[in-house]
Amino acid sequence: MRNRKTELVLTAVQLARLGEELDTARAELKRLAESGAAYDSEKMKTALQTCQALDLRWNALEQKYLAQKNSVTGESKA
Repeated sequence: MRNRKTELVLTAVQLARLGEELDTARAELKRLAESGAAYDSEKMKTALQTCQALDLRWNALEQKYLAQKNSVTGESKA
């Protein structure tokens, strides 16, 4: 059980760090849009791809975290 709780905490830390990366990427995308960068420019395309990739990773990690959380909380109730 302790091992699962440790894994849960480590996944939560990873999720927080990835969330910070995603926020930074979104801010860069917003900055580019507000500065008038062309939507078909390489900078804009790269920023969008970065946001999308980070968002996919965040969603997958969130699902892993939720599954781990359910495993730990379900286990402690038994």
